[in-house]
Amino acid sequence: MKKTQASILIIDDQDDILFSAKMLLKKYFETIYTLNNPKNVVQLLAENPIDLILLDMNYRIGFEDGKEGLYLLKEIKKLAPHTVVILMTAFGKVETAVEGLKSGAFDYVLKPWDNEKMLETVKKGVFKSRKNNTKAIQNENITSYFIGTSKSIKKAYSLAEKVAKTDANVLILGENGTGKYVLANYIASTF
Repeated sequence: MKKTQASILIIDDQDDILFSAKMLLKKYFETIYTLNNPKNVVQLLAENPIDLILLDMNYRIGFEDGKEGLYLLKEIKKLAPHTVVILMTAFGKVETAVEGLKSGAFDYVLKPWDNEKMLETVKKGVFKSRKNNTKAIQNENITSYFIGTSKSIKKAYSLAEKVAKTDANVLILGENGTGKYVLANYIASTF
């Protein structure tokens, strides 16, 4: 089985959690980093492009409110806005999960996790990260789109904008030179 090219960072203060998550994910993804001290995340993000972070919510014994994780999430989003963050905790509270999602987390995983659910969540997160990064690159490189005001062009733009808001795969058909690539770039950069 071919591994997905992705860089994943796992941040947790418990070495057994780091080991278990790394053993699970390294079968499916190219690069897995682990940190048991969240203070080192800034340096690691500065030195390595990370697609996805699995972030523990609690680091000090006796503190189970998730505030440390929420603070780290906000810092990570400032440093690496296109990196997808999945929160992890053994002390799951709906309020904390909602606050994390509002602060930019992609999803929330309760420990101990179910391996299949964890893998599915990480795969979706990696896909989202790639989509985020592709859009950022395309937004930097976009030079032109279709030019025109005809009914057909307006209809094509309207349909492209509707499709761009979904996660659906799109098949664009047409003869050579009709602008399929231009329309695909427009869809990718519109969301």
